[in-house]
Amino acid sequence: MENKIRQGIRWLIFIVVGILIQSLHIEYIIGIKLSFTGIIIVFLIRQYSTHMVLISLALIYAISTTVFSGHLVDIFFLLEAVVLSWTIKRNDKSNLVLVDGILSFFVKLPLCYLALILVKDSYNQQYISFVCIIHAVNSIIAILIGEVLYQYTPVFLDIFKKDKIHKIRLRQFLFHTALIMVTLPILCSIYVNERKNEQLALKQIESYSHGAFQVIQKEVNSWKSREKQKFILYDVVYREKLKSLMDAKLTGEMADIILTNEQHKILVTTNDKYKVKNKFDIKDIKNIEEIDDEFYRVIPSIDSKMGVVNQFMNQFYIVHQYMVNPDMHMYVLIYKKDFLVNDLHIALDGLKLLLILWGMIIGVVALLEVVIFRSITQLEEATKNLPDQLYDLEQIKWKESCTVEIGLLQNNFYKAAFKLKEMFESTKLLNEELSNSQQRLQEIVFLDTLTHIGNRLKMRRDLNDIREYAYYDSKLTGVFLLDINQFKQINDTLGHEKGDKLLIEVAERLKILEDEQGCKAYRLGGDEFVVLTQQDTLEQIQVIGECIVRVFESSFIIDGVCMQVRGSIGMSIYPYHTNDVDTAIKYADMAMYRSKEIGNTPLEVFNESIKLEYIKRTTIEKSIRDAINNNEFEMYYQPVYDIHTKEIINLEALLRWNNKYLGQVSPQVFIPIAEELGFMMELDQWVIQNVCRQIKMWKLEGKKVLPVSINISEKYFRQKPFIIALLTIIEQEEVTPEDILIEIAESSVIEQAESMGKVIGELYSLGIKVILDDFGKTHSSISQLIDLPVKQLKVDHELIKGIDYDKRKQTLVELIVQITSKLGMTIIAEGVETEGELAYLKSVGCNSVQGRVICEPSPLGRISEILSNRGE
Repeated sequence: MENKIRQGIRWLIFIVVGILIQSLHIEYIIGIKLSFTGIIIVFLIRQYSTHMVLISLALIYAISTTVFSGHLVDIFFLLEAVVLSWTIKRNDKSNLVLVDGILSFFVKLPLCYLALILVKDSYNQQYISFVCIIHAVNSIIAILIGEVLYQYTPVFLDIFKKDKIHKIRLRQFLFHTALIMVTLPILCSIYVNERKNEQLALKQIESYSHGAFQVIQKEVNSWKSREKQKFILYDVVYREKLKSLMDAKLTGEMADIILTNEQHKILVTTNDKYKVKNKFDIKDIKNIEEIDDEFYRVIPSIDSKMGVVNQFMNQFYIVHQYMVNPDMHMYVLIYKKDFLVNDLHIALDGLKLLLILWGMIIGVVALLEVVIFRSITQLEEATKNLPDQLYDLEQIKWKESCTVEIGLLQNNFYKAAFKLKEMFESTKLLNEELSNSQQRLQEIVFLDTLTHIGNRLKMRRDLNDIREYAYYDSKLTGVFLLDINQFKQINDTLGHEKGDKLLIEVAERLKILEDEQGCKAYRLGGDEFVVLTQQDTLEQIQVIGECIVRVFESSFIIDGVCMQVRGSIGMSIYPYHTNDVDTAIKYADMAMYRSKEIGNTPLEVFNESIKLEYIKRTTIEKSIRDAINNNEFEMYYQPVYDIHTKEIINLEALLRWNNKYLGQVSPQVFIPIAEELGFMMELDQWVIQNVCRQIKMWKLEGKKVLPVSINISEKYFRQKPFIIALLTIIEQEEVTPEDILIEIAESSVIEQAESMGKVIGELYSLGIKVILDDFGKTHSSISQLIDLPVKQLKVDHELIKGIDYDKRKQTLVELIVQITSKLGMTIIAEGVETEGELAYLKSVGCNSVQGRVICEPSPLGRISEILSNRGE
């Protein structure tokens, strides 16, 4: 809309400027006024269509004719506009000045001449020819000025040109420059000469008038007073006598003389048009202007048919002189047309010279066209689309030039083209190699190097595409995140090579799923994979999820080893669960961890409860590191009793966490998180420090101190700094190694029996006993226990729960008691909750028990009270 308003304003400006130019006529010579309507014609035809140009010019002509009284020959600019507009629309490279010159001299000039002859043919034919020629020249000059302004003037380039860099055609520039250099001096010379001739004519008129006055004055002075009186009274004899004198000596075609009395009544005249006794007074003459003292020029009104021609031809001069004795007025009337002959000759000679020079310029330009510009054009055509021709290995035709310099230039182009052709041939080979390299680079950047499926970068790019087209596509995107259960143990037991082969096999099965279901699989790293699928319904996405579950249903054969592997899979749907694809990945990750925690559900679909648990877990992860500094951890203790005497034989230190936002956090929740975060070493050290410090306090209070067992994480237990740190704390807190018992999970010891056995042996040598915790929770190996310096086993609470009625558990526990008894080991049954369980354990010969049936885990104050009562 703004663009149309801007165009409309520009068009109105063109109309206003066109009207002003049409009404503005600059007086040149011999009554001719120059018009510059051609300037606005150039701008209009360069900007608008032909019919728009005609409408605009017709409007300009109508308004200027009505308001400013236009001229007859001005109507020809409509014809000029039609021809030039048609020419420029056919070929925008056309030379408008040359076209207008042909139109002016071969069409407009004859029509103008014919129009002037038909209107009135009594004028000087030479003058009419001059008028027609000067109008033709005027038209060409106006078009030339318009072209120069439009093509080369910075102001107009900024207004009309769309391109920042305007390109100039050399042939037109040379043509325009040559015309300007020739035309301006000649037109100026014609103008200056005409002005000089006019000044000379005025002097001649003054001289002629003065001579006439002298002749008449002398004749009248020779009369007697009575004769003068008779003349004043219109005496026929004296009037005829004076008229004969004026006819004989003064007048001709050049001038008329009129004598009047004091009352401005005509006494005698050389022109019968002026009647005797009629009044003749300068004050009564219209359109008169005073040139000098008593020297006047009369310019008649413009004839609507003839325009400036009629006006100029009827101009005349009046010289007034006053005579005394008798008192009379003498008027000498001299007509302008009588002085035209010399002026016309000079002007026509100048115009002839101008036309000759214009012809020479056209000839020179034509010669240049043949010698130079045609060769340049041929070179331009030969080099047009040169890169494409060379790339397609086409044969280029080079035409020979008659100009040496251009011929050398063509030869240089030929050599360059030949070299470029060779370069293009080699470039094609390079492009093929580059294409192969790009393909390889794509594989390196977007493919996982191990499994050859998409990697994390590829997934990010595809997710961005899904996000970009989500506004236009109504499909649902299923996001599946999966990992392999117990993959770390597979790497640790079978080796990383077999672990990598397992990953490759999983990826191969996912590739089959890609081909069959049209989904996309990616490996994020480690044992984590992502599958994306776009479907129309939730049910279709669920079907894909079931297909992914089946990936882990059949066994994997790795180097001849049959492996039954399970996976944990989390699923979220974009934009069903969230409007952000990144959040959809997070939701799938939450669901996958939920699947891993549950264990018996391979595919878990995201829901809000999972999100709440994840938020809680995240809060725990953020809070657990500051828990030590904020004194949020505290130690609980649970006694271990002799099953027969019910005496406390030792205590187990149990860590508890009370957070001001989360409340009491279960160890089953925060311990695994601390292990994942690598925080267990710091936490284990804090527990050891606090337990040893409390043992010291009990000793200072005079209480009989019992050994306290501390649960140590597998990672910390295997590290060399563990024993050093343990001994350092024992020494700092002034306790003995016998005051401390170390509990380590049986599964950790059995999996790495050799390395763990060394640590246990070193602790035993220092006087620190080790208890195998959670015995029977996993596949136990009794044979490996023989080589370990371990004297106590703590049977897992899962075996103890319901043992008073569960025959299978009874059988297992009885075997454990018998075997360990023969190996010289003692048994601690943990998690004893009922009297029935306690009675059964006592009946089968179990040594010690620990559980809520006797005493639940208690804070420090309660345990201190129990210890005090025991001492009493």
